[in-house]
Amino acid sequence: MGKAKSDHTPEPRAATQKMEAPDQPKLTDLAIEDCRRRFEAGSAKALIEAIDFCARSGSAMPLWLGEAVCARFDQVPL
Repeated sequence: MGKAKSDHTPEPRAATQKMEAPDQPKLTDLAIEDCRRRFEAGSAKALIEAIDFCARSGSAMPLWLGEAVCARFDQVPL
């Protein structure tokens, strides 16, 4: 008896599956790092932009951002 031939067609790649090169930083991570550099150079707007990038992408806040937000929050008179 011979083996029955399978008519299996490979499933297409799922739309949610990302094709990223290994060891490549995500675009969001690069944008947040750019915000860090600008914030350290004196741009207060860069702090808000970094928070926005994290919120929109679902990324965790990096340590520098959390510390900067807490330091600024402590300066706000309540």
